[in-house]
Amino acid sequence: MTRERSETGRPMGSAEPATGRHSGILETPRGWRAEDWQEQGALRALLAAGPLAAADPRGLPVYLGFPWSAWIDSLASPEALEAPLLRSALRAQPARRPRGAAAVTLCTHPQLPAHLPRLVEAGVTDLFWTGTMPGADRLPAAPQIRLHPFPALPAPGTPAPAGEGPGGLFAFCAAGGNRPAVWAALAAGLIPVLDLNGPLLPGEAALWQAAAVIHDGSEAAQAGLAARLEALAGDAGAIAAMQRAGAALHLAYGAADRVQDLLLCLAGLTRPEERPETAPAEGAGHSLLAPLIRRLAGRTELSRAEAQLVLQQAGCDLLAGEGHDLVLAPGPASAAAWRLIGLARNTLADDPLAMTRFDEILDLLRSRDLLPMRAPRTGGRAAAALRLYLLGPRGQHTPLSYAPLRRHLQGKITLVERAEEADLIVTGWNRDLEDNRAMLAGLRQAGRRPRLVVLSEEPLWDSLWSGDLAARDRLLDCGGGLNLPYRSLNHVNSAIFRFQHLPWFLLSDERYAARQAMLMAGFAALTPRALLAHWQAAPVQAAFVAENRDSAEYAVTWPVEGVAGLSRYRSRVAALTPEVAGRGGILRLGQGWPGSGPRRQDLPDWHLDKLARLYGRVRLCAAYENTLQSHYITEKPFDAMAVGAIPVVVADAGHRLLDLIRPEAMLNTCFSAPDVAAARIAAFTPDLVTAEAWRDSAHDLLALLRDPALILAERQRLAEACHAELADYLQAEEVAPAA
Repeated sequence: MTRERSETGRPMGSAEPATGRHSGILETPRGWRAEDWQEQGALRALLAAGPLAAADPRGLPVYLGFPWSAWIDSLASPEALEAPLLRSALRAQPARRPRGAAAVTLCTHPQLPAHLPRLVEAGVTDLFWTGTMPGADRLPAAPQIRLHPFPALPAPGTPAPAGEGPGGLFAFCAAGGNRPAVWAALAAGLIPVLDLNGPLLPGEAALWQAAAVIHDGSEAAQAGLAARLEALAGDAGAIAAMQRAGAALHLAYGAADRVQDLLLCLAGLTRPEERPETAPAEGAGHSLLAPLIRRLAGRTELSRAEAQLVLQQAGCDLLAGEGHDLVLAPGPASAAAWRLIGLARNTLADDPLAMTRFDEILDLLRSRDLLPMRAPRTGGRAAAALRLYLLGPRGQHTPLSYAPLRRHLQGKITLVERAEEADLIVTGWNRDLEDNRAMLAGLRQAGRRPRLVVLSEEPLWDSLWSGDLAARDRLLDCGGGLNLPYRSLNHVNSAIFRFQHLPWFLLSDERYAARQAMLMAGFAALTPRALLAHWQAAPVQAAFVAENRDSAEYAVTWPVEGVAGLSRYRSRVAALTPEVAGRGGILRLGQGWPGSGPRRQDLPDWHLDKLARLYGRVRLCAAYENTLQSHYITEKPFDAMAVGAIPVVVADAGHRLLDLIRPEAMLNTCFSAPDVAAARIAAFTPDLVTAEAWRDSAHDLLALLRDPALILAERQRLAEACHAELADYLQAEEVAPAA
């Protein structure tokens, strides 16, 4: 199958191979024992799903896959055959680690604290240990090392525990905290009854509160335990919710290859400020502007002839696709290019025709999605840190409100506590502006000029309730004849969300990529025939996990902008899909469907709950977005692949999902009416073509999800696009006459 290729020459949706197949993981291949199954299992999982180092590993952490438990035991038997091998391998660790790189590792040996100085010598900065105690994230023997909890799993072959207590629903875990009995109970579908007076359990506290009966170990707590369990056993809904929370914990931690927290730690140690900026090579390609940049460097004024030549050569470069120096991304070459264009504009201020020609070229390329972002204005406040106030509840749903992106904007934006202190008041939906009209009008009446921005990540809000999708400059009617201007930025009218490798929503939370890579790697390792056997054995033909929204407003379309509402469509497809004898059931989850329970957003971890309920059980998984827009892709299709299912999608020509997952690996119901789509889903039978395309797509996605440098670059691109748009609007407002 021939795939479209990107400008780099590699298949679209594929990441370029890293230097060294597993160069983000320093593996010690020898010295492992059968009893080291948990340490070795984590290493194998990371080799399949962990980070791959870029060609330049600076700033990227590494994982040390070393048999620590075997080495500790060898110290008591120095005459053992493997002891010299382990000592030699340990001495080699510092030289293998890139200079300055953080190093993460795992040890399960109970005597680890006595040997921490040797881990310090090996360069370990973050240590996962099954004996980590609550509140003890450092130990006096090695304060340089951060401690993290890791599940103390039962040994392979351990018999499953029998149910205890009322209804046989519970498992009494006598020893407190992180013990094998707790994990054995979860694997058996039982509800653990435990106190926390022991090693720290990994995972969110809220999830443990939802999955287990936790008490403080006191006599009073023990005395009231029987009545507490009786009350729980009589509440079928509460028991089902606890078992689902336990299943989520088991999926994330309950096997040797479940390395979610190791992946999250490695991702958290990958800091953008440690990555050097890269600039296009001087004189790259056949750029006509590059010689002018070098010749006119340092100039503060241009002659008219020089200014005309600058705009002429820049326009030619852009049209010819040779505008290497005009790429609107961080770096000295692009900054020098746009500074020169700014000087040319100033020189030709009295010749609008010259500037109009250049602006028409920019508008043409922007309309065809060939210009990464708007050209930054020169001078003014653009280089200063922008003071932003995030307004209202939707202010927490813009890219600027997510920690992974804010790390890329350090020194460029500052979040302030009061609207009066802000350069820009930002929210994710203009409803927050409407709800705060009085406050915003008060700022204006107090002599201030509030500058307002709607930076929306959600096409559903934009297409249903926000007015014109394409208009960037709008007015907020505050009553009494006062209209406040604001800038609207969304998927349609800006280049912010036009991703290169991975869509924005997947980058907003480190957990998405970690979980999807961890789970997808197991299915990607199967042969096509094994994948077919897996799908044939799946008890569920199709799963639909989305709110039931069957009203006309959720089907609005914007044909010119290429946007269409899909919520009503996907709800009707879900409702109409029949069960077919011998093909498995149909699963419908989400608010508005019978038996779905609480809103998914009210669960301790809705994403992990979804993965746990679908993992390995589903043949087809609906991955319909709430809105059709070419660059709008959430976690849904990636989740379908992670649970081993075939995604069901709506993707029209030019949709970016087709760059990420091969068409043969999905069921695309685009242009099929709901009843036709439902019939196709019910009758769908995968074949070897499906399986081969699915496995190839899984490998493509893993290459993207495992590449920390690529993820950094994508976040950096989006951060720079946001900052450029905000700075551009602020400057435009500063030079505009007062309203």
